[in-house]
Amino acid sequence: MKNNLNLLKLFIAVTLTISITSCDKEKTTEYQSDNSAKTVLVSNPNNPYDTLGAHHNELMSECFTLIQQYENTYGNITNYHAITLANRVLAENDLDTSNTRDIANTVGASVNDNFHTVINNSAPNQRCSLFTIALVDSVYTRSRTGEYGYSDLYDYIIHKETYVLGSIDYTTEDLRYILSFTSVLRYSLYFWYDSFRGQMTLAKLPFWKWACRIAVTAVCDAVGATVPGGGAATAVSASSAGYNIAKDIFTDDPEPGDTTQNAKSWNM
Repeated sequence: MKNNLNLLKLFIAVTLTISITSCDKEKTTEYQSDNSAKTVLVSNPNNPYDTLGAHHNELMSECFTLIQQYENTYGNITNYHAITLANRVLAENDLDTSNTRDIANTVGASVNDNFHTVINNSAPNQRCSLFTIALVDSVYTRSRTGEYGYSDLYDYIIHKETYVLGSIDYTTEDLRYILSFTSVLRYSLYFWYDSFRGQMTLAKLPFWKWACRIAVTAVCDAVGATVPGGGAATAVSASSAGYNIAKDIFTDDPEPGDTTQNAKSWNM
């Protein structure tokens, strides 16, 4: 599996999809970071499924606290234990965990083809799968370059959501799938950028590695939320697996010949 995951480095292009721009407050909801006095923008009130992403972040915050406690005590966490901790949080919030492990493993296994297989199998039709795959590929590409930060990606996702909402080409079911995906993707990108901000500033890893780690995890979240039977609970489980997978792909080891400095970090 590890050899297969390493192949992802050859073609993955991870684009972070959220912008922390100070837009008109009547148009964009504020989300307060726990780690900063600064208020950033993450939501899109024009997206009727925006609460799905917000709910994901609330659950993920509880789950990530347990994951960090585990890592501080035992070292690196396995996918099995990460999903187990996620399920504990979900059960405490009275959410069904009967399919979370299976979905998380299915989503994680699709990392080798940029999640194309699981998206094709989950989307209601080809129109939705083509849109979503193009979105994910663009997120990957932008992240890999290391030239795009959180605010750039927020703007990009909002732009794509605005396009879909204004198009006559998408049915009600299409909108439910696509806008659920983009909602979780936006919120997840915010969550992981905020969670890793301190490490991004201090660590010697190049920014693109952080960007790729975050993008892989955020896409896992979004895919997990939109597979058949998915929702906020399965998104959190997929995220827990994705967190570990992303670290395995984009390790702390320096890349040969990589002298890129970690200058961009928290792009406000």
